[in-house]
Amino acid sequence: MIYVTGGCGFIGRNLVKKINKLHLDEVCVVDLRSSILQQKHNLAPFTKQFIEYQDFLQNLNILQPNDVVFHQGACTNTMNYDPVEMMYKNFEYSKILFDYCSRNKVRLIYASSAAVYGTGQTGFYETVSCENPINVYSQSKLLFDNYVRCFNFDTQIVGLRYFNVYGPGEENKGKMASTVYQFYNQIKDNKIVHPFEGSDKFLRDFIYIEDVINVNLFFYHNPHLSGLFNCGTGNPQSFMEIVEELKKYFEFDIIEKEMPKGLAEKYQKYTKADLTELKNIGYRFPFMTLEQGIGKYIKVLKK
Repeated sequence: MIYVTGGCGFIGRNLVKKINKLHLDEVCVVDLRSSILQQKHNLAPFTKQFIEYQDFLQNLNILQPNDVVFHQGACTNTMNYDPVEMMYKNFEYSKILFDYCSRNKVRLIYASSAAVYGTGQTGFYETVSCENPINVYSQSKLLFDNYVRCFNFDTQIVGLRYFNVYGPGEENKGKMASTVYQFYNQIKDNKIVHPFEGSDKFLRDFIYIEDVINVNLFFYHNPHLSGLFNCGTGNPQSFMEIVEELKKYFEFDIIEKEMPKGLAEKYQKYTKADLTELKNIGYRFPFMTLEQGIGKYIKVLKK
């Protein structure tokens, strides 16, 4: 059995659908009750089992040795400054799940975040010297990574530090949706895009959702591999490059806006996944370029 926490969310839904398409195993979706009610109809063709996320934590004994948990569930709002909510959902929940999985030989592949690198001034390699969280969200993610680092275990435990993921299925993320999706909606609504001033100098590592799913499934197919790995393309590109790509598909004006002061102080202006560790364990699949990813995404959005 494969369990996907956060299975109604952006990455979780794409993962559930891909697992079903490949006929890897039966899938159980774990999520908030409200999310399950909202997405149950859409996900019904891909899974018949749904468990509310608190019920799942209270009944972990349903997990059997060699089952796989893709732990995608988390509070992903980086602007949420409630430490109690953030630490419970992103640390305590994950800690309880990890403790059970590591003791009972249940494989765990979980979502970490590139946010743990902060401004990235010391690099983006999976080591303590590069880690500098600058908000409650990134602190909660790093706290769990460090907890996992404290233990030796004889079952697969993998943490994937996602960089800037974009693609189909992110429409429910609101302000946390990718810049690609937000720019597209600005074009659709007003034929105007509003990038921040200086966006030609803001470079991020944008990774298409299909590549994220492929990295997850690579570890599914390689149960002997464990560790903490970056999940990005290694190729940073600017927000204005996104605008230029969208120009290939739509006509619109560009009006830059000032970045809010509260955001400017804690804004990642540069991210670039160091893929050394991922390549060292044998990941050789190419990542989509921004041009390829946006091209595929636009076809979906136009539908």
